[in-house]
Amino acid sequence: FFIRVCVLGGAKDGLDALFGDGASGILDIEIWVEAAAQSLFAASVTWGLIMLEGVKTGEWFQPPPVKMLMLVTFISVITSLVTMLTVFMTLGYMAIETDQDLSDILSFGPELFFVVYPYAVSVFPAGLDI
Repeated sequence: FFIRVCVLGGAKDGLDALFGDGASGILDIEIWVEAAAQSLFAASVTWGLIMLEGVKTGEWFQPPPVKMLMLVTFISVITSLVTMLTVFMTLGYMAIETDQDLSDILSFGPELFFVVYPYAVSVFPAGLDI
């Protein structure tokens, strides 16, 4: 999705909405605390399995389980960043296609995520057939 959405019209508008003047929330510490909590929550199931492996082998404080924990957290953060960029670029494209202001679209809130990905699939050449 990410590469396809990068070339759509309006992708830059979506990135401007994310990082531009309207992104004053990016400097808000509460948003970063929530983002960190979400990353930890997303990785928590995997952490349990990795800890179980560490306890089972008796090497909990040895590098393999710790490296795996760090890798899982890193992958989770990168996935979240790519998702964020994809969603905002798709929103920019949606704003152009529906002839609406991007701020109006963003006012719908977090549930907009569940509209964006089906919309992103529909802009693929074979997306309408799925």
